[in-house]
Amino acid sequence: MEREIPIYRGEGFRPFVGWSNDDRWLYFQNEHGIWRALVTEEMFPPSDNRA
Repeated sequence: MEREIPIYRGEGFRPFVGWSNDDRWLYFQNEHGIWRALVTEEMFPPSDNRA
């Protein structure tokens, strides 16, 4: 079962955020617990900005 809970709830509440050692997972901690999100390259479109 998937639940939808807002991670950021306004100016008075700032969640703790951090990355896993291999930069694959993004962790959030708020009053509902610790949440983990898988981050993949497919989530970000290619950029035309070339350094």
